[in-house]
Amino acid sequence: MYSTHKKGQIAVCEVQRRALDHDAIVSIPTTEERYDLIIDHEGKLYKAQVKYTDHQSLKSSGSTMIDLRSKCRNNNYIKKYQKDEIDVILAYIKPIDKVVWIFSDLFHDKGSLTIRYVESKSNRSKKIHMLEDFKVW
Repeated sequence: MYSTHKKGQIAVCEVQRRALDHDAIVSIPTTEERYDLIIDHEGKLYKAQVKYTDHQSLKSSGSTMIDLRSKCRNNNYIKKYQKDEIDVILAYIKPIDKVVWIFSDLFHDKGSLTIRYVESKSNRSKKIHMLEDFKVW
């Protein structure tokens, strides 16, 4: 089992590798910021926060929950991301080895987001975020 820090580093490496595959340029801030990377892709710059997820729901299979919060370095408080701080969350979903682009309409001031990568057995569709609805690397 990896530490939280190692998981974050794995996710950043996966984003950087996939950026190369998609002719994107990755820049790393030289000071502590609310974002991890700047992605130059298709003529636009994105302030990107990178997340790692391998969380499997105990109640269902084929989905993952992404924690959209940031812990302060001393773990005294948790802060939700705001759309004026970052442009995109790039979530590396370990079980399917994909990076998903999550834009502000889905992360702004929210604590978590569940993405299904396998159809639901109950065929439920309301409030379900399917993998194919996202930009995926």
